[in-house]
Amino acid sequence: MSNKAAIWFVLAFISALAAYTFPNSLWESGWYHLIAFAFVGYTRCIYLTARGNWSIMAFIVHLTAVNSFIDELFFNPLEIELNEYIAAVLFAIIVVKNRKRWIRL
Repeated sequence: MSNKAAIWFVLAFISALAAYTFPNSLWESGWYHLIAFAFVGYTRCIYLTARGNWSIMAFIVHLTAVNSFIDELFFNPLEIELNEYIAAVLFAIIVVKNRKRWIRL
């Protein structure tokens, strides 16, 4: 595991640990923010260590996690809205069209 992946993994673990250890001490939607950040960190680790065609799939999952994190920050985290589904489809289309750029061997 590279140093970047290790740093992302530690940050994601700390975020998830804080969310599950202190759920009542956080701000109103703090739990959702910390868990979404943990998913961003974990998917970033997977993307940094993936090779070949797996790197494309890991990149799609990572972009979806980033979209979810941004959605949790700026919108109501208790509702699933249409923009999450639209963004996931758009990410998949963009990545498939540009897949030769992101394949790492």
